[in-house]
Amino acid sequence: MKLLCAKFTLVALSLLAQAACPPCSAADQPLGKIKVKSITLTFSDDDFAVLRLSGTAADLGNCVCDGEIVFVPSAEEGTLDGMGVVAFRAANGDLLVGVIAAKVDTVDRTFDAEIRWRDAVTFSDGTTVESTGRFVGHLPTGKVAMADFH
Repeated sequence: MKLLCAKFTLVALSLLAQAACPPCSAADQPLGKIKVKSITLTFSDDDFAVLRLSGTAADLGNCVCDGEIVFVPSAEEGTLDGMGVVAFRAANGDLLVGVIAAKVDTVDRTFDAEIRWRDAVTFSDGTTVESTGRFVGHLPTGKVAMADFH
């Protein structure tokens, strides 16, 4: 009886360990850097700036991004800190959405951002956009590197 109980415990622990640490699929890997082809950050009279980006990334292929970022003056002179939402459209049409934390240096004209991927985000007009295709249930981790802006 003790042997059966021990085997059951080992099997249960093994299944629990597999559930706690599932194997990673390709889509669960870091997205890596996005090679930016073009980027514009348009500051409007509204409470947010509009981000438009096109580029290439390993998991996205040629992609485009639309986003909205609310900026506030940073403690560092000539810089702005912002938070917002973004939606990337991959080359095959899949959508990948996330929240963005950004920093703009208005003197050097640089844009540094970090994105955390989400299942869905809501834009200022109330439109909710969801990750689709291969990104449903398999969101990558990652950051977006610096780029110049206009």
